[in-house]
Parts: sequence; structure tokens; C-alpha cells
Amino acid sequence: MRSLYIILLLIVACISCGYGNENNNDNISSNNTSLLQVRNSTSLLQARNNVGTSEKDDCADSPKPTPSSDKGSSSNDDSGDGEEGEDCCQELREKYKLKYQPQVIGASILLLGTGMYLLVYGFALFRITIAIIGFIFGGAITWIGLQANEPTQSYPNASNLYIGICLAVAVVAALLCLVLYKMGLYLFCGMAATLLALYFCCWSENFFFPNIFHRTLFTFGIIFLFILGLVFLEYATVIVSLALIGVHMLAIGIDLYIKTGFLRGIEVLLDFNQERNLHSKLHLNTLKFAKRSAPGVYHPDWKTHTMMGVMIAIFFLSVVLQAWMNRGNRFGLRLLNLAALEDDAALRRLCMYGGKVLEHI
Repeated sequence: MRSLYIILLLIVACISCGYGNENNNDNISSNNTSLLQVRNSTSLLQARNNVGTSEKDDCADSPKPTPSSDKGSSSNDDSGDGEEGEDCCQELREKYKLKYQPQVIGASILLLGTGMYLLVYGFALFRITIAIIGFIFGGAITWIGLQANEPTQSYPNASNLYIGICLAVAVVAALLCLVLYKMGLYLFCGMAATLLALYFCCWSENFFFPNIFHRTLFTFGIIFLFILGLVFLEYATVIVSLALIGVHMLAIGIDLYIKTGFLRGIEVLLDFNQERNLHSKLHLNTLKFAKRSAPGVYHPDWKTHTMMGVMIAIFFLSVVLQAWMNRGNRFGLRLLNLAALEDDAALRRLCMYGGKVLEHI
């Protein structure tokens, strides 16, 4: 029994010694890890301190930036960001912009419609034709005046300003010509003569008359011939004038889309802006008449000459068509057989187209 008791005591002692060794090992390992952590933390602190001291040394050695340099760098950064934003906006505008502006589309439709009307029905509808002539004259004179007084940087919102003012003045001029139709008739022939002179000059790069004084005399000579034609050959002069104005309106409306160059010649000839003419040596006015020269560069090519050739064909076609459609009539008068009228009321109902006294056959 004593031997069994001794064996049990030995076993218990061995077990207790094993547990004690494990606890000691755990404590030792924990102590070792804590020491390592402390050493690591101290090394990190020392490294950070070293970095901080090195940065301080570097900052002390390097020159301090002045406030102006900081502002300059910030402004450069801001300008760089602004330029990038503008480039992005420009790309978006180019991606989604219309090929033709709405103002150009509206003006071209108006010109095409007016040209077709004058080429076909201008002679028959006297009142409407005279109103349209006043409308064209008022808009053209206003455009020339705005061009002549345009500043170097152009007007603010220039396209809307041109269209708004030109339309307003054109409507007033149309109403005046509608009331004063006799004056409108002479204005009508004078406008046709002016367009014929511009058409002739646009055939050549130097406009055939490099001096504006000679061009002005040439234009006034054609106007005088048309006025004489209105007095002595009214029927033929009116039909020719209608065809001339109509074909020019049609050509300008087409040129807004196709860009043949014909409109460029008219713009150069009708540009009276002193600032643009001051630095222009092309077609310089040697006689100092009105102190003006034709600015810009005008180079008519095959597209320009093709357009002008087509205009000649349309002009003769319109003359023949309207002469055939309105044979036996007069512009602004209706010829009637008075024997066919039963009473004065019928006569009053048929008094139209200018209110002139009706002629009998």
C-alpha cells in the first residue's frame, strides 16, 4: 500500500511540474512579445523623429516661397482648370451644334419664297408686289447701315440684332410703299437696276471698275435707263425688273446653304464700314470719292460663275413666262370691257390694283 501511495504522489508531482512549466513558458513568451512590441514602438518613434528632424532640416535649407509665387501657382492652376473646362465645353458645342443657325434658315426660307413669288406671280398682284419691294428695300438699307457703323468687335448678340432691326424697318417700308405705291414703283425699278450693276461687277475679281467712283457712275447710269424704261416702256421694264429682283433673292437664299461665293461679292461691294476700309488696299478709291475702298478679298471661282450662269437662265425663263401670262395687261391696272358692266357698283367692285382709273379695251 505504501508503494502505491508513493507512486500516486510521484504522478501528481509530475503533472503539477508539467503545468508549471507550461505556465512559465506562456509567461515567458508573453513577456518576450511585449518586449518586442515595446522595442518596435520605440524604433518607430525614433524613425518618425528622425524623419521629422530631416524634414525640418530640409525645410530650413530650402528657400521659403514668397506669397506672390503661391498666388501665381494657384492662378496657373485655376487657369489650367478653366482652359480644360472651356475645351470640354467647346467640344460639346461642336458635337451638338446645328450646321445652320435658325436665323440663317429663316432668312433663306424668306428669300427663297420671295424670289419664287416675284419670278412667277409678281406682275399679277400689284399691291403685294409693291409691299414686298418696300420690305426688301427697307431691310437692305438697314443692313447696309448696320454694317457701316459696326464696331470692331461687332454688336452684342449681332445675329438677333440684325434680324430684329432689319425686320422692323422692312415692315415700316412695306407699309409706306403700300400707301405710296407710285413712289414704290420707281423705287422698284431703281432697285432692279442696282442689282443688275452689282451682278455685272461680281463677274470679275476686281469688279471691272476698281475705283468706286467709276462703279457709282456705272450704277447711276443703269438706274437712269430703267427709269426711262418705266416711263416709255412700262410693261417690258416691269417684267425685267421683277425677274431681276426675283432671281437675286433666289440666288442669295441658295447661297446661304451652298456657299458658292456670289453673296461674298455683294457683301464686299456694299460694305461701307470705315474701320474695315481704313486698312484695305484692295480697290482703293484714288479719286477720294466718299473716302471708301472695297474691303476683303473676292475670288470668284467656277461655283460662283455657275451660279451666275444659272441666274441668267432663270431670268429669261421668268421674263418669257410672265410676259405670256400677263399679255394684254398693265402693271397696276386691269383692262376691262366697259360695255360688259351693268352698273356703277360692278365698276367699283372691279376698281383695284392701285385704285387707278380703269381703261377700256
